[in-house]
Amino acid sequence: MDAVYELADCIVNTRYEDIPPDAISVAKWSILDTLGTTCAASTAAPQCGGLVELIKESGGREESSIVAFGGKVPAWSAAFANGALSHSLDYDDVHDEAGVHAGVGTVPAAFALAERVGGINGKEFLTAVCLGADMLLRLALASGRSRVTHWLRPQLHSNFGSVAACGKLLGLGQEQTADAWGIALAQAAGSIEPGAGVGTNIRGMWPAFPAKVGVLSALMAQRGVSGSKNSLEGRAGLFNAYFDGEYDRGLLTGELGKRFEIADSGFKPWPCCRANHPYIEATLDLVRDHGIQPGSIDEITVFFAERIRMLCEPLEARRSPATSLDAKFSIPFSVAVAAAKKEVLIKDFTPDGLTDPAVLAVAARVVPVCDARVSVGQHSIPPAIVEIKTKQGQTHSRRIDVCLGHPAKPMTRDQLVQKFRECLSYSVKPVSDRDADEVIDMVENLEHVNDVGGIMRLLA
Repeated sequence: MDAVYELADCIVNTRYEDIPPDAISVAKWSILDTLGTTCAASTAAPQCGGLVELIKESGGREESSIVAFGGKVPAWSAAFANGALSHSLDYDDVHDEAGVHAGVGTVPAAFALAERVGGINGKEFLTAVCLGADMLLRLALASGRSRVTHWLRPQLHSNFGSVAACGKLLGLGQEQTADAWGIALAQAAGSIEPGAGVGTNIRGMWPAFPAKVGVLSALMAQRGVSGSKNSLEGRAGLFNAYFDGEYDRGLLTGELGKRFEIADSGFKPWPCCRANHPYIEATLDLVRDHGIQPGSIDEITVFFAERIRMLCEPLEARRSPATSLDAKFSIPFSVAVAAAKKEVLIKDFTPDGLTDPAVLAVAARVVPVCDARVSVGQHSIPPAIVEIKTKQGQTHSRRIDVCLGHPAKPMTRDQLVQKFRECLSYSVKPVSDRDADEVIDMVENLEHVNDVGGIMRLLA
C-alpha cells in the first residue's frame, strides 16, 4: 500500500495532546513569523500589490481575509494571495536540514480554510499546522536535500504540507485525505529556473501555488472528487516522477505521529537567502568587535563553497543587484550591507536600499573565493569564512559554522518579537501597537483561543 495511507492515518488520528510541547512551541513562532513576513511584503515587495489587485478583481464569495490589504475573497484565492506575500521577502522560517519552509508551506492555506470553516479553535489550528509541517518536512527529508534536481523542492513538497493541514481542519477521513493528496499531485510543480538567474521576482511568490492547491484539493476531496491512490510511491507518483524513485521511506514514516520535524525548524534574523546568513553574521561580528568603519575597508574576501557559487556570480550583478530578489540572493551585497550599516534590515533590500552609495562602495570591494575549507560543515548550510583587510594594514577573519536562527543557535523570544514588530511596520495598512500586542499574545497562547479568525481580523 502506498505510504500516503500511513501518512493519512496519522493526520486523521493525531490529536493536539499527542504533539510534543517543543513542536507546539516552534509551531506558534512559525505562525507568528509567517504572519509578520506576510504583512511586511505588502509594501516591501511592491510586485505583490498588483497580484492582490488581480485577486480582488476576480471577486467571489467573501470567505477569507487577505493579510495587510484587507478584504475577503474565496478561501483558495486568499490562500494564493497570502502565500505570495509570505515568502516574497525571503524572511520566513526555514528547516535547514530539509531545505524547505514549514511556515509558508502551511500557514497561509490553514488560515484561509479556517476562516471559511469558522469557529476553528487554537488547538485545532495548531494540530493542523504541526501535521502539515511534519508531512512537508518528512517528504523533503526523505527525498534528500543534496540530490540534484530541477524541481523547486520547497514548492513541490509544500503542496502536500498545505493539503495535510487543510484536510485536518476539514476533518477528512483516511480515504478522503489520500484522495486530497492525489488531487494535489495533479497540480504539483515548481521549477528552480527563476532562482537560477537574475531579474525575476516570481521566485519569491512560489508559496502562492501550494497554498491554493492545499485549500482546493481538500475541498474537492470533501465534495467527493477522488485522486490518485498512489500519489507518493506509484509508478508516476511523487518520488518516481520527480526524484527518479530515490527516497528514504524510513525518513518518511519513521516515528510517525511521535516525532514532529517542525521542532527542528529555525528562524531568519535577516531578510535574505539562508546561505547568506553565516556571511552576514561573520561580517557583523568583525565590524563590531574591531570597530571597523566602512571607509577603512580595503577588501572583504568571502570564501564560499562550490554549491553556492550562484550567490556570488555573476560578480558585478551580485555586487550591484537590479532587483530586491537578486540582492537577497547575493552574498557580496548582503555582506556589504552588514559592513556598511552594522545591521541588516528589510529596508536594505528595498529599491532605495539597492542604490545606497555607501553599501555599493563596500560591495565593490567584496571578493568571493571558492574554498574547499567551507565545502563541508556541521549542518546543511555551508559554513562561512569572511576576511576583512583594512587600509591601515590589519587583517581580521571570522568563521561561522552554525548561523544564528538554527536550532543549535536559536533566536531569543525578544529577537523574534522584535522581528515581528519590524515586519508589521511595513504593513500597507498600519497595525497599531495595541493590535500587535494582542496578536502576539493570542499566538503565544493559541491553545486557549476559541476562534483563530480573530487573528486575521486584527491583521486584515
